[in-house]
Amino acid sequence: MKLLIFDLEVDGHHPGYLRHLLRYWPDEQTHLHFVVAPTLAERHPVLVQTPSRARVSWSPITLAEWQWYEKSKGSLVQRAWVEWRLFCRYATQTRAEQGLIMYVDRFQLPLALGLFLPCKTSGIFFRPKLHYATLLAHRPTRREQAQAWREQGFWRRALRHRQLKTLFTLDPLAVTPLRGLGGCAHVVHLPDPVEIHPPDQAAVTQLQQTLGLAPARKIFLLFGALDQRKGIYPLLNALRQLPPAQQTQITLLVVGSMADTERAALLAALAEFQRHSAVQLVLQDHFIPDEAIPHYFALADVVLALYQHHVGSSGVLLWAAAGGKAVLASDYGLLGELVRRHQLGYLVDSTQPAAIAKGLAALLTGEPNRLIDQAKATRFVQENRVECFVETICTNLV
Repeated sequence: MKLLIFDLEVDGHHPGYLRHLLRYWPDEQTHLHFVVAPTLAERHPVLVQTPSRARVSWSPITLAEWQWYEKSKGSLVQRAWVEWRLFCRYATQTRAEQGLIMYVDRFQLPLALGLFLPCKTSGIFFRPKLHYATLLAHRPTRREQAQAWREQGFWRRALRHRQLKTLFTLDPLAVTPLRGLGGCAHVVHLPDPVEIHPPDQAAVTQLQQTLGLAPARKIFLLFGALDQRKGIYPLLNALRQLPPAQQTQITLLVVGSMADTERAALLAALAEFQRHSAVQLVLQDHFIPDEAIPHYFALADVVLALYQHHVGSSGVLLWAAAGGKAVLASDYGLLGELVRRHQLGYLVDSTQPAAIAKGLAALLTGEPNRLIDQAKATRFVQENRVECFVETICTNLV
């Protein structure tokens, strides 16, 4: 089978997902043909060299196509139209027998309109929100209700598309609502994979010394791509609300690459915070390779997941669960529900600095790890192993 895998994203989870498919695809008879951004090989040179049992080929879209795609980003409708056209073009050119769209969220409109697809096609639905009214602690606003109704309407029609084979969703709680919309396509929960590497204790000790972490303080880790959605601004405001005596007990370890568009504002906010706070602030503003990630989580006493109205889950939960570390997390949507169901830590309204400050104080004065059910946390990690991710895709395509 020739399977065309379509993914124009170059950051976030996407390069990792492609690497997992390459490394763990079990069928030697499959031809995996990747249609990707022309910048992918330069950005992730090791990825395109990943060995695989399957036969592998790559088709970066042309620079002209990439510019066309980049210009479309200002309009959701235009972007959906451009991506659909590119997918159809390459699926036809390569005579693909099946297609896998790695970010099918933007294909809702073409699918709902029943637009042509040249082969049987499946896709990964990253951020379903049609069921969020049942997950919110508050009554949904009119805007949230309108968004849910609109999404239900799109997918009610999209799931009836003759060429849509399987809709994978990273949200296990969305499976039943999506299936309830009818249609011929299968709806399947797809584990959200994180490849867990055990920490090297010598490397952890060396990292602690290199960072100059104060030994008497509790370390609160904010990890990942640093931008406004991570909740860093409400967090800084919350830390300033703590009494000075509590601030002197905290190290805030901020680790990850800053978004270029927000770098100046973030650095200014962190510098201002450092001048007026007794909290020790340690910043690592660069990309962290996978093998080094567990060392930072091993250092942490508490892991922060204070996303702002984030739709979906986060790999941060899995890294924290694997390391046996409590999270201070947003109570919103799937993220909050996963923390609640798997007993991974403490939930707050992450948009409110006062609520975050209350959570920080509670974790500072108590034993954070008592909030974790280690058996549930371990099961949560096991359910989201990379092998489960690839096996689920392979089983529902081949």
